[in-house]
Amino acid sequence: MKKVLPRLILAVIIQNCLFTIAYASDYQIKQSQKEEKQSKYKTLNAPNGTPTHTNNTVEWFYNSLNQGLSTFSEKETIETIKLSMQSWSNISGIKFVYKGKTNNLIKNTKDGIITIGYWSNRAYITKFDSDGKAEAGLVKVLWAGLVPKITEGYMILNAGNNSKSGSIPKTLKDLKGLITHEVGHLLAIDHSENEDSIMHTKPYHPYEYQAILKDDDIRIASLLYPHSTNKPLTAVRPNFQIVIGSATYVSPNGKSNIRAVLDFKGTDSSGDYFWKLKAYSINKSNTNKPLTTVKSNLDIVIESAQYHSSNGVSNIWAILEFKGTDSAGDIIWQLKTYGNN
Repeated sequence: MKKVLPRLILAVIIQNCLFTIAYASDYQIKQSQKEEKQSKYKTLNAPNGTPTHTNNTVEWFYNSLNQGLSTFSEKETIETIKLSMQSWSNISGIKFVYKGKTNNLIKNTKDGIITIGYWSNRAYITKFDSDGKAEAGLVKVLWAGLVPKITEGYMILNAGNNSKSGSIPKTLKDLKGLITHEVGHLLAIDHSENEDSIMHTKPYHPYEYQAILKDDDIRIASLLYPHSTNKPLTAVRPNFQIVIGSATYVSPNGKSNIRAVLDFKGTDSSGDYFWKLKAYSINKSNTNKPLTTVKSNLDIVIESAQYHSSNGVSNIWAILEFKGTDSAGDIIWQLKTYGNN
């Protein structure tokens, strides 16, 4: 984090009327009636509730049996799986643990583990697609118990080795989009009715779109797998994307719990850093104490954040000072102070 320039600036573009601005008094955050109706996520349902992973943890194995049929190498695939899983961890309390390789058949539902790997296009269609279509991925999970817990499952990726494979990912970016969607199913999230959600279907979004979680995805993941109270709820990723899982907005009207994802947009000619609001919503979860505060003057106080870099994970704190709007109408914050926590 020491490489961040002292003149770090946060520029957030407010979209879709998420903030109602009252220049004469205060900036107010309100939840519109339209937003109230946006939650259209669905979950896989057992007779006695939605199944989830024990201790908010997914342990998984990789099967490389059909790796040679794929466009991608084993290393590329495993790293892409990890990146896709990290997207879900960034906005919820879910954890993923890679346990190594296994020779167990991917679709084995009696070995008590979760396995990910490729199948050939022809075998995939024969065994999994009754309509004969060359779908790109498939997930199955099994659960048990009065409080249903997922006990095992698999994710199968279509290796796409014949002419019917036109929709199979050709680039690592596309592969990440596919896997991010399939990981949602692995967490017991079904297809969303919200067209913006990456879990939406009929039609599916382009793969690259599916690589970035949207509001509906964030809501259901944080509901099923809430953050623990001792884990920093704000993360700064290696590409400087800022994920705020939970923040308290303090205004004269009281306190609200919000969440936001800020995309890093690069630097200007002065070397200042800029971010743009990627996703934002009211956070209805009260299972944790937010460690980030947005004050009535819109100053942002981050008590604890995880900074992820090539050297590992550091715990930092920061105060962002609200600077008003620029000539383009963008709302800007500037780093006032920060340090190791």
